[in-house]
Amino acid sequence: MTCDSSKNCLSCDEVNHHRRLFNQTNRCLPLPGFYETYSTPICASCPQQCNMCLNATVCTSCISGYYLSIKSTCESICQTRSIVVVGSKQLACQKCPYDCYQCDINGRCVSCDPNDHRVMNTETFRCVAAVGYFDSYWSVCLSCPSGCKTCVSRTLCTSCNSGYFMYIDKLCYSSCPNQFYFDSLALNCQSCPYDCLSCDNHGSCLSCDYNTSKRALSTSGTRCIPIAGYFDNSTYISASCPTGCSACIFSSYCTGCQAGYFLAPNNLCVQSCPQRYYADSYTKNCQNCRYDCLTCANLYSCSSCSVSDFRQLNTITYSCNPALGYYDTGASIAANCPMGCSLCSSLTNCSFCFSGFFMMNDNLCYAQCPLRYYMDNEGQTCQQCSYSCYSCQTMTTCLSCSPQLDFRQLDISSSQCVPLAGYYDNGTTICVKCPEGCSSCVSVYLCTFCSTGYMLTAQYQCVKYCPPRTFS
Repeated sequence: MTCDSSKNCLSCDEVNHHRRLFNQTNRCLPLPGFYETYSTPICASCPQQCNMCLNATVCTSCISGYYLSIKSTCESICQTRSIVVVGSKQLACQKCPYDCYQCDINGRCVSCDPNDHRVMNTETFRCVAAVGYFDSYWSVCLSCPSGCKTCVSRTLCTSCNSGYFMYIDKLCYSSCPNQFYFDSLALNCQSCPYDCLSCDNHGSCLSCDYNTSKRALSTSGTRCIPIAGYFDNSTYISASCPTGCSACIFSSYCTGCQAGYFLAPNNLCVQSCPQRYYADSYTKNCQNCRYDCLTCANLYSCSSCSVSDFRQLNTITYSCNPALGYYDTGASIAANCPMGCSLCSSLTNCSFCFSGFFMMNDNLCYAQCPLRYYMDNEGQTCQQCSYSCYSCQTMTTCLSCSPQLDFRQLDISSSQCVPLAGYYDNGTTICVKCPEGCSSCVSVYLCTFCSTGYMLTAQYQCVKYCPPRTFS
């Protein structure tokens, strides 16, 4: 109402402004039952039954006979789920734990609200969830999933009602779903083997899922095996075999083929067999052609040959014969004949020679015949010269002789290789030396002419001195 130069209050208007001087702060504060509005000097009245308040709705203390509630209002009695406690200056209502309907000052439940689906646990003095409900950590418990006796959430049962069974998903069912069986000891649903739609407690399949898993009951009646065109991949749904397979053991290994397909060497089913194989309509397999064929209609008839095998088709025998200059070794690729051979049976046996080559008696072909042989152009062979010739044009026409080896020289008039002086022809290639003193002889015993200083006897021998009763 009045103040000094330092703005400290000296007096207050209790009647009109409802304020009283507070000496410790030198301020004019609201009287009990009033609160500061901060907009005018006049304090406003607190709600009825409030001794002190902060505004029109929040009490901080109550008049005698009333309790400060948990909503900061003054009540004649504490509301449900709260309890009277003794404060430092007055009585107040304190909220009970969320699970209690009524509680004591120590926070233990005294009673539970059935509408909250809670029952009293007399050992812990807590209001726990009733059967079929779980604690949501609010006052009201929530219902468990269908069939659950106890649970911890809407998706997790901990026990089941009578007639219901726990499944792997921790929910309760009146009967086990597909791929599970009821375990009468554990009183829950256990997984069947991966191939079964339904099974007994021994793991034997009772039914199979033909449409989804592509399985059917085996002849033994205990397993669900893949249907034709599928294979077991150790999961519920069988995997599809490769195209054309009627049966397989995995994605790249067929064991049988559909109609119109044949099992190829790579264990896949094909409509056309690869090169060097033919389609066997009896076995439904691609069978090996003969070693010489590139393609074939059956085991006995080639349809085409491979140039890279050095073979060509014989249209009479329907075999793939080696090309000129090659021979058959019993392998797909023909082998090279010896040089110069146009036809051969091995590396050491030519049958015919290419033009410009001649066959020797060793059954090989040569571009030139060796010494003592001549080239027979008509027969394309090397023919042996006469025994006396070193080289020849024909069998009886010598071109050269060997004085050093054969002791012969060429007689130009006869084109023959005749013995050198002092040698005679004994019908073999190498001439034989005449007896001593002979310049010419017909044998080792008969000289026809003698060397200088020698004389011919009546016995056709050459001597230096005539024998008795003869003269020179």
